[in-house]
Amino acid sequence: MIGASGLTGRPLRALAGLGLVLALWIGVRLPAMHREMQALALLAAPTVVMLAPLGPMLVPPPMRAGAGVLRPPLSPPPPLLQAMAGPADVPQPVASPVPSAPPPAVLPPAPLPPAAALPAAPALPAAAPLRDPAFSLAAGAYGQLRAGQRRKAAALFDAALAVQPGNKQWQADRAALDRRWQV
Repeated sequence: MIGASGLTGRPLRALAGLGLVLALWIGVRLPAMHREMQALALLAAPTVVMLAPLGPMLVPPPMRAGAGVLRPPLSPPPPLLQAMAGPADVPQPVASPVPSAPPPAVLPPAPLPPAAALPAAPALPAAAPLRDPAFSLAAGAYGQLRAGQRRKAAALFDAALAVQPGNKQWQADRAALDRRWQV
């Protein structure tokens, strides 16, 4: 039975030392944690930019329908350009009203052409045949494996290895078939 006198020895001193080290670590780390939390709070808070209040805005009066838009007068070119250019080259400032165009008419959508009139999809080129028949046999074996036909896959691996006996991957796949299942 462990009494009160059993905890007065070495374990209590070790526990007290561990508590003291933990308290010191928290005391040293607390200011740094506080700074990190403030930085994270600044990153997480939405930023609000306060703009100076704007004065009264000048809004142009609404235009009448059919009234033209006046172009602002062109500023005259600098005197040096006027002296270099002839009288025909210098644009004359003109303020003329431009009549506004009537709104475009809304047309109904065009009907779709019948399915027979649609152009046929371009024919895809036929897949180029593999040069080595061993690769086509192995590809067939992998297809049979995906379909779950282990015996057909083993037969195709055997045929591919008969054509190309040095292929290590096909040998390993064939051996894996023998290890996992009785073919």
